[in-house]
Amino acid sequence: MRAHNVRAESHDEASVALRVQVYLERQLRWLEAALIRMEKLSESLDEDTVENLIAQAARDEQELDTFAREQQALLREWRAIHSAPEDIADAIRTLARQNTLAANELFEARARAQQRIELALQENQAAMKALKQGRALTQRYDTRLRDMGYFERQA
Repeated sequence: MRAHNVRAESHDEASVALRVQVYLERQLRWLEAALIRMEKLSESLDEDTVENLIAQAARDEQELDTFAREQQALLREWRAIHSAPEDIADAIRTLARQNTLAANELFEARARAQQRIELALQENQAAMKALKQGRALTQRYDTRLRDMGYFERQA
């Protein structure tokens, strides 16, 4: 009976380890795709692109929340098993490192995109200020030009 339980335990451990591996592979593919989307969207900063970037970031946040919930459940199972087959454990360690790197790249790309958007907003605000100053200057000159018309009419 004990031998059967040991085999069942090792089967369960391998099953959990394989599910963790599949999860990490899926998460890594998603992170890589999200990074590509983020880089493509942040290449240009026209109004539509900025709106798409914001919408995509919101969708990504929802997807990351889903991954986090799934990860918490898998972590509980992972911590409950005594060991995993060494080849699967090695693959999991490698995938975990790759996921960490990919997540960091995605977060850095988001930060760069946010900085570009903020800089563009500052530049737009400066341009608007210059336009307003120019409009005030034009209005002053318009008044003076009308005053010159007075001289013309009087001459």
